[in-house]
Amino acid sequence: MSENEKPRWTAEDIADAKAVRQLCPQAEAVERSERNTVIFIIQSGKKIGGAIKDAFPSLKPGETVTLDETLEAENG
Repeated sequence: MSENEKPRWTAEDIADAKAVRQLCPQAEAVERSERNTVIFIIQSGKKIGGAIKDAFPSLKPGETVTLDETLEAENG
């Protein structure tokens, strides 16, 4: 994906971002593992937890996205 090309987040991605933000308010981003087995929750550049692999269906293996970027998709 090029820098100019923004991913399109689904309603499920946005709902997952809201859930992570509610459960872990300090979380900044999420990352899908390279093997596509888990979603890592990231705070201050460190992986602090994991979520089920079915969360954030639009996130590709190895891809990281901030929760703010995902939640902004709901408004525009």
